[in-house]
Amino acid sequence: MSGKGKWIGLATVGLLAGVVIALSLVNQREETSAAPPATATEAASFEATLYLPDATLTLLIPVRETVQGGVGIDQQLRQVVTAVVDPIRSKGLFPEGMPPPQIVLYESTLVLGYDPSFRPRFGGGALRELLAVDALVNSLVATFETVKQVRIVMPGEDERFVSHVDVSHPFVYNPQFVAEPATGGVQ
Repeated sequence: MSGKGKWIGLATVGLLAGVVIALSLVNQREETSAAPPATATEAASFEATLYLPDATLTLLIPVRETVQGGVGIDQQLRQVVTAVVDPIRSKGLFPEGMPPPQIVLYESTLVLGYDPSFRPRFGGGALRELLAVDALVNSLVATFETVKQVRIVMPGEDERFVSHVDVSHPFVYNPQFVAEPATGGVQ
């Protein structure tokens, strides 16, 4: 290659390098002038409708809450379940130390696999058991468009949540024990 050709080649490489650097500076300036990125907490929060028991443990009240810590559908599903079974939020409907379920979303069916070790600590009778199942199911179906039904799986031969509610079939949203808030909608 002649001396003139080398200079043209070097000039072309230099020009391309300059264009790349200029473009990256423009992009960097645009990124820094844009709104600051959301914090990890803001990015990981989402709106959920939790069905929580009233003070008498006879009805469920839909409550709209911002739930923290859910990036991705699996984590969000887990966070909603954790919020619903919280002994304080659930006014004792669910026992202290209830083990988290295994969670699998298959098409529009969410499967919750519970270890039955919580059964001896579960207080109350058939109504409390129905409220517990409906609190879980209604919260999950109301919060996630992809969840149409919930299947609760308990290992062993007894296909009951505790001792009354048959869990051998999937559950859908059940309005039977849902109280309408005084405001006429979700609180």
